Amino acid sequence: MKAIEKETWDILIQAGSQKGFSADDIIQYQGTAANSLYLVVSGRVNLRWMPKSKKAKSAKVVCAFDAPCFVSVEALMPSPMWPTTIFTISAASHVQLFEIERSHIARLVDHYAKHMVGVLKACSFVVVKMFTSLENRDFPEESAGKDEILEEVPIRKAMCATKAMAGTRSVNGALYVTSSHVFFRYSLLGVQRTHSFPLVQISSVAVEDNHFTMNVPKRKTYICTSHKVAADIAKTVLSLQDMAPEQAAPISNGDALSKAIMSDRDLEDILVGSQSRNHDKGEVIIGLEKPTSNLFQVCQGSCNVVRNGEVLKTLQPGDIFGEISFLLDCPTTAQVVASSDVVLYEIPRKFLDNVCAVHPALCSRLYQHFISQNLTRLHNVKLALANEDRAVL
Repeated sequence: MKAIEKETWDILIQAGSQKGFSADDIIQYQGTAANSLYLVVSGRVNLRWMPKSKKAKSAKVVCAFDAPCFVSVEALMPSPMWPTTIFTISAASHVQLFEIERSHIARLVDHYAKHMVGVLKACSFVVVKMFTSLENRDFPEESAGKDEILEEVPIRKAMCATKAMAGTRSVNGALYVTSSHVFFRYSLLGVQRTHSFPLVQISSVAVEDNHFTMNVPKRKTYICTSHKVAADIAKTVLSLQDMAPEQAAPISNGDALSKAIMSDRDLEDILVGSQSRNHDKGEVIIGLEKPTSNLFQVCQGSCNVVRNGEVLKTLQPGDIFGEISFLLDCPTTAQVVASSDVVLYEIPRKFLDNVCAVHPALCSRLYQHFISQNLTRLHNVKLALANEDRAVL
């Protein structure tokens, strides 16, 4: 908590209400509404995986934090992204804390962005520590949510890239043509995006070399693919335009987008400082316990996260890695190995530090994004262990 300045401390205390707890008291049960962030000012708190049938003393401690610290960091996420807490919070000693309600947190982030950067960074540390305490467990594959765009049957699908969605950087994704829309789906910094273009709003299409161009209101969108595919897509769009309804209903951009903390512009502002790197299949991109403080995003190809010879997770285009070392300023906790020829975007820490100094509000959203990503990973690990009925925590 060295990053928390006195002025920030005073703002948090004024926004919260003071409470006291004795040793072994339950501060908050897991699975209850994450309506408040707790600033612990004295004592020690335990985070426990505690089924309701167990008592606090018999539940295994996942991790512990000494004051000053933050807990119940799920409350930092926009509702209803994280409506409930993942672990039970109990007092390991006499504890004094300030409870800051979710409604006050939103106001603080909006009006005191510069001060809240340190708070969000400290909360990011809490989430990463919770996650790394389970680092010897298996990483479950993240389950895919319902695909909103498949509610309309795709007539044509093609893998492609575009520059119009992410400023000067190209992004890989999938292009879908349906009876009423053209969709482009891609990921940036682990956030899935879907853009929809009603056929009735596309004023013209063109094919030049391997580029398929659509003119839509207030923008021109370039889709890069092979010449044959580009021509086929253009022909399909033109043929469907005559049959498309005059008024096309707006299409939801998907659950991930509606809950996303960072906007497209935020992602573009961060990726503009990235550097492109190429790696061959089998090449070690990041070694185990090697110092690194940069962030990485997969652009093309795939990578495996490996520990002790076991593949923990496969990273696909749009996924990020290196955030734990970035947040904790510590050596890497696993290897990242190219499972195919791969192109990466490397985002230097120095660039991110400069961005955060100039745009503290953007920095706050970036740390909220990291918290969200690691809460998701932590939640998935917990679910996997619960499903296996392994009472190890």
